[in-house]
Amino acid sequence: MALLRPATLDDRPQLQAFLLEYLTELRDLVDGDWNPEEYPFLDVQWTEPGRHPFLIQSAGTNAGFAIVRDPVSTGTGLNQLTEFYLRTEHRGTGLATRAAHTVFRRFPGRWELQVHTQNERGARFWCRCIEQISSAPPSVRDLDFDGEIKKHYLFEVG
Repeated sequence: MALLRPATLDDRPQLQAFLLEYLTELRDLVDGDWNPEEYPFLDVQWTEPGRHPFLIQSAGTNAGFAIVRDPVSTGTGLNQLTEFYLRTEHRGTGLATRAAHTVFRRFPGRWELQVHTQNERGARFWCRCIEQISSAPPSVRDLDFDGEIKKHYLFEVG
């Protein structure tokens, strides 16, 4: 069975359930004030060119998801990992790193992703993950999004 499978419109309910888990966990972690049930970009994953939703699988079950925007969608020449989530029972197994590397290899070129600075575990994960696959250390800087500080990573995958 594939580690990463493109999510079809039939997978929308599963992706929506994962998004709710992910956004609730993230909101609680970073003291966010958003409603996890109000994710405005779910339906465009299947209608807007350059958007790619994936399900991450382990032993035949859906373990999480990844959402990618390629340069057609971003308009910047960069691939963007907009969302990435692995259910807690699958963390610490190496699955997240393998899934992220599979995503990056599927879209070679320049990448960007962002992590809330309060998500220290996530920031450590992405530093390690990117350093393992990128040909050079990532460029990392803090960006302020209306008071929410995020680490912004720029890197290249060959």
